[in-house]
Amino acid sequence: LDLLLGNSDRLPVQAMMWRGNPSNVLWQASGDASKGSSRCVPIDAGVARRPPKLLVQEADLKTASLLELVLLDRKSCHEALMDAVSCNADAVAAIEADWAPSEAAWAERQGCLHAKGPAKPRSAVNCFHEGVRSALDLALSEQGLLEMVVDVLNSWLVNFRADMNEVARAKALGNTRLIKECDKEASKNEEARQRLDAWQSLLQQKSIALGQAVREWAERRRAGAAPLAFRGFLGESVLNPVADAYELLVRLRHLVAKGKVMADAAAVERPADLSPHPLLVGPASSCCFHLLRKLGVTLVINCTEDLPAPA
Repeated sequence: LDLLLGNSDRLPVQAMMWRGNPSNVLWQASGDASKGSSRCVPIDAGVARRPPKLLVQEADLKTASLLELVLLDRKSCHEALMDAVSCNADAVAAIEADWAPSEAAWAERQGCLHAKGPAKPRSAVNCFHEGVRSALDLALSEQGLLEMVVDVLNSWLVNFRADMNEVARAKALGNTRLIKECDKEASKNEEARQRLDAWQSLLQQKSIALGQAVREWAERRRAGAAPLAFRGFLGESVLNPVADAYELLVRLRHLVAKGKVMADAAAVERPADLSPHPLLVGPASSCCFHLLRKLGVTLVINCTEDLPAPA
C-alpha cells in the first residue's frame, strides 16, 4: 500500500529511505481479545498531488528494486521485514531467531519437515513473502478500474476545456490555470458564468453516476472487502465537480503509473541456479536486473537465435 501511495510516513524501509512513523500503524482488537485476535489499521496516508518528476523517477526505481528482491530473494525479503519492524526490539529479536536460509532448513529445525496441508507451519519470512505477494495481487487487481476512471475523467475535462476556451480565452493554459481563469471570467461575463454553471451541473450528475458504477464494480469484484470509494471526489459529496474531477484525475494518473511499475516488478522470475555453473536465465527472468546485480552477475550471454541482444 505504501509503495503504491508513495507514503514514507509509516513503515521504516531503508531501501526506500523511509524513516517511518510507527504511530501511523495501529492494532485494533477484533473478536475474542483473549485469543489475541487483532487487525492492522494503517492511518494517515494520502496520494501526493503532483510530486517532482525526478523524485518520482527515483522512487519508481527503488520500488521496482525492492519488490523484485523481496519477491525473488529470501535474504532480501528477511531484510525488508527486519526494516519494517525495526522500531520494536522484541519483534526484531523474534524474527532474527526465526531466520533460516531456506524454508526446508527452517522446517527441519522446527521438527515439521514432513508436515503437509494448509496448517503446515511456516517461517516468518515465508509468511511475509506470501503477504507481500497477495497484497500486490490485490493492489494490481484494481488497476483496470483506475485506468477506466482516468479515461472517463479525462474525457470530461477535454470536452470542458474545448467548450470553455471559447469564452475564457485560455487555450495555452494548463488545466489548473484554466479552471481558475474560468472562475475569474464567470465573475464578470454572463455567458461564461452560464456555461460554467452548466458544466458544474452536468459533471455533478456524471460524478454521481460514475461513483455508483465504481461501487457496483467493487461489490462484484471484491465481495466482503471494504468498499472502494472516491469520497470527496465523486458522488453527492462533491462541492466543485469540475475542480474535484481534475484533482482526482491528477492523483489517479500517479497511482496508475506507480501500479505499472509494481506490475512489471511482479512479473519477473528468479533464474535457475545451476551452481557452480552459470545461472540459467529465461525470457521472463531476464528482466530481473536488480536480483542479478545482487547475485554478482556482471555478464549476460544471449544463447538464443531468435531474440535480439538487450539494448
